[in-house]
Amino acid sequence: MVKELYDKLFDRKIHNETDPDGVRNTPCFYGPLCGKAECNFKHYCRFEFRDMMGKEWRKIARKENRDRVFAEMKAKYKISDEDMEKLMKL
Repeated sequence: MVKELYDKLFDRKIHNETDPDGVRNTPCFYGPLCGKAECNFKHYCRFEFRDMMGKEWRKIARKENRDRVFAEMKAKYKISDEDMEKLMKL
């Protein structure tokens, strides 16, 4: 999912990481989801892009978590589809 999001949002002309001194050789463990502006590892994309990726990733994670919780509630409490739609609008 991260790769799909990366491919959808990344524009090499705008988001490509610059390393004028050539000091960043080790890739960052978190890659494009790294949230540290001053991280000294290689990311292959600028911090602005990483920040945007993180925000989009959190939106997806919240939505998936919400959908999972609603599905569990529906099964546990035997909620009708109509009532479930009302709950999801809240």
